[in-house]
Amino acid sequence: LPDFERLKEDIKRLSLAKCNFLHLHLMDEMGLCYESSVYAGEDIRGTKRYSIDRMRELVVFCRDLGIEVIPEIEIPSHATYLLQHHPDFMCDCNIENQSKWNICAGNERVYEFYFKLIDEICEIFPGKYIHVGGDELYFADFPDWNDFCHWDICKVCAKRMQEENITEITELYCY
Repeated sequence: LPDFERLKEDIKRLSLAKCNFLHLHLMDEMGLCYESSVYAGEDIRGTKRYSIDRMRELVVFCRDLGIEVIPEIEIPSHATYLLQHHPDFMCDCNIENQSKWNICAGNERVYEFYFKLIDEICEIFPGKYIHVGGDELYFADFPDWNDFCHWDICKVCAKRMQEENITEITELYCY
């Protein structure tokens, strides 16, 4: 993470270049870059995370420059760190070398966790948008990527699909 004052200087430069949106990547496979009350964990690669108050300060700073902050959290992929701390969020499939990249799309506890995280993010970032990632998942046009997602063989995902009358993995993704 960049030093906070350095980050503000970079944002000033964006403002001078007439940029009016800042896409702020908050979460990746290494963790979350601010001290969330929902997504607890250690500092990322030895770099201190920003406090929630710092994030609020950043939003006000950007607003005063005419910049809206668009926070990004990764759903349902980039979940390696999350799954280390919540192994119950993994798919229920008995295979060797199960991917620790995607969360289980059928698991109700996963939804509860993300709803709390999104509520927290909306409270910090009052803008119109949240970017949810979703770029590494199961899609028929990229069969080599399917090793990262086990929704097609997960018992919990299968149950969710049956309950919601979902017939395709891509429908489960949209759900």
